[in-house]
This record gives sequence, C-alpha cells and structure tokens, in this order.
Amino acid sequence: MAALAHRSGALVGCDNTWATPLLFKPLAHGADIVTEALTKYFSGTSDILMGSISVREPALAHALRSQFGRYGVGVSPDDASHILRSMESMPLRLAHAGRVAQELAARFAADDLVEAVLLPSRPECPGHDVWQRDFAGVSGLFSVLFRPEALPHVAPALNGLTTFAIGASWGGSRNLMAPQPIREDRTSPRWQHTRSALRISTGLEDPRDLMADVDALLERIRERAGG
Repeated sequence: MAALAHRSGALVGCDNTWATPLLFKPLAHGADIVTEALTKYFSGTSDILMGSISVREPALAHALRSQFGRYGVGVSPDDASHILRSMESMPLRLAHAGRVAQELAARFAADDLVEAVLLPSRPECPGHDVWQRDFAGVSGLFSVLFRPEALPHVAPALNGLTTFAIGASWGGSRNLMAPQPIREDRTSPRWQHTRSALRISTGLEDPRDLMADVDALLERIRERAGG
C-alpha cells in the first residue's frame, strides 16, 4: 500500500494506538505519518487527553508544527511529564494486558454463545498472517461477536459485571466492556458482520477475577437466551 501511494505522490498515515511502537513500527513499513493516542497505553490511566504524531521526514514535522501553532494546539507540562513517567512501565503493562486478553479470548471462543473472536493472534482471525509477519505481539483490546440468539441479551447482562467496567477509553488500568454498533458507524470498508460487537479491553486487575466475571456474564446471557 505504501509503495503504491508513494508512486502516486501520496502520503501514508497510520493510527498505531492498538499496537503502540512496542508491537508495530509503521515508519519501518513505509508509513509517512503515524498517530498514537497517548491517552491509552502511554498514559496507562486514561485520564490524560493527549496524542502524538511521528513523521518520516523532517519537512513533514516542520509543516505540522507550524499548522498546530496556528491552531493553538499544545499540552500542559504536567500532562507531558505524566506520559514520560508512564512510558517506563508501558512494556510491562502492555505485555500483561496482551497475555490476559489472549486468555479471555480463548474462554469466549470456547463458548457456544460466541460466533467469533476478533483478536489477530488467533489463527482463525482475519489478518492473522499479516499480524504474525509484522507484529511483535498483541495488546489488550479485542472484540467478541455473539450468535443471533444471544446478541439481544448481551447488553442487559453487562449490568451484572463486578470487575469489568462499562466504558470506552481503553488502554488504561481498568478492564472495560462496551457494545459497539460498528455497522452503523463505519463507512469504508464495510463491516462484514450484520451484528454489533462486544469490545473488551484488559487492564491490570487480577486475571482470575476477570475470568470469573466473564464466566458469570456468559451464564447470564445463557439464562436470558433460554439455553
């Protein structure tokens, strides 16, 4: 994709928030501009609103810096200091989140209520070969697709969660679940599934507590679905 774009004089941009630079390096694969949501794994606490842009060529950095200056975009010294401190522990936090995500993904995949688990480290996941070729690991964010008979009961069953919270800003210390109506929000490429996904982000709580919460969630969905 990068080679095709560059032949036409176009720039290639990549949002690398899911992998972070620890698991994937877009600039080494031909990207010209890379964005990271520092709010997530870099911060580790989901309470800093910040992002970063990395570029291949110094000329791009100059143009972006000049434009941001005109817009008045900036960050506070305290927030920048928080990110720099948190970066020291990010390898440990990311490795833990990825390991627990794979354990929970396997639990979901083994249940007959579940149609598919979208985590690229799993061989059946679309894009697994590309992930295996280019990435150094997985982060803690993945999605679960439930079967049609179970789907209407997923959202109500979330109310019984005890360790997971219901929320959207993943990549922090808290473990999160949230329904995602992707088909309604996505334009290109089209979402291939007709149903919403349950998005899950693993944080830093005890994996045993998380597994117990998932077991109880699946049991509540099963009871509601009548099976």
